[in-house]
Amino acid sequence: MKDYLEYNGSLNNIDISPGNIFKEEYSANIIKNKDDFIDMMLSCNLLSHTYDFIKFKEIIIKIKNNSLKILNELYNFFLEKIND
Repeated sequence: MKDYLEYNGSLNNIDISPGNIFKEEYSANIIKNKDDFIDMMLSCNLLSHTYDFIKFKEIIIKIKNNSLKILNELYNFFLEKIND
């Protein structure tokens, strides 16, 4: 996603951080809700530091219920761009 923004010249004069990238993507109508992507990123970060199976299972369910939908929307966005 960062590469797409760079390609289109949308990353001028901003600090390159995941939060800022999500804000720019939202502003460019690439994603519908930047908070969903930030939440997904935080969930993935938690997975790498979680040793509690119950917490692990909760995160996996959250990813299944929320993240797959927004990643599919992002996939469709880029698929449309490729086909244009």
